[in-house]
Parts: sequence; C-alpha cells; structure tokens
Amino acid sequence: MAKIKHNNFIDTVDEMLATAKNEGTIHLYAEDKILNGRTIQINGKQLFHFATTSYLGLEYDPRLKEAAISAITKYGTQFPLSKTYISHPLYYELESKIEAMYGVPGIVTKNSTLGHFAVNIT
Repeated sequence: MAKIKHNNFIDTVDEMLATAKNEGTIHLYAEDKILNGRTIQINGKQLFHFATTSYLGLEYDPRLKEAAISAITKYGTQFPLSKTYISHPLYYELESKIEAMYGVPGIVTKNSTLGHFAVNIT
C-alpha cells in the first residue's frame, strides 16, 4: 500500500515560514539608532526599505511628530482599553473629521495588519 504524506494548509504555511526564517528573510531586527523611512540596517547592511505599510510616510512629517509628542504629554503612551468598551478621545475627534470629509462614518483602529482586512469600500 502506498504511503501518503498528510499535508494541510497549516503544514504548508509552517513549512514556508520555517524556510523563510532559515533563509534570513523574516523575524529580523532593525539595527538603526534613528529611522528615516527610506533605508534600514539589517545584519550590518544598509538596505532600501520596501516592506513598509506606511503608505503615506507621515511618521516623519514634523507636524505629525509634534502633534504626537503633544498627545503623549496629554494622554500617555497608550490607551489600553478595548475600543468596544471605551474609545480614546482622539479617536472620536478623528472619526468625526473623517465622517465630515467623506460623508460616511469612519473608524480608527490601532496600526495593525488586521486593520487592513477591515476596509470596506462601498
């Protein structure tokens, strides 16, 4: 009787991730002391950074950096509550502005890959 190796989606994903880790293409650490958004140092090499999800590059805009410093001074570094329970005061302000701009309700979430899945264009 022929031996059939069981393989499912999870096994395939696990194998791909293990291969990528062994080849040094994932689970890396940036070594830069200051980030510029264009290049990043990995394993002693300065490389162009193409893997960002910062589509607008706003994290380096001086106005946004100053606003972030001001918000941290007022509200702290995080708001560790579920949005379902209580939302941060700044979320309400931004969501109201998004609704005024586009005429539809907006929702602000923390920066995460899962947030990308929540976009609903109608």
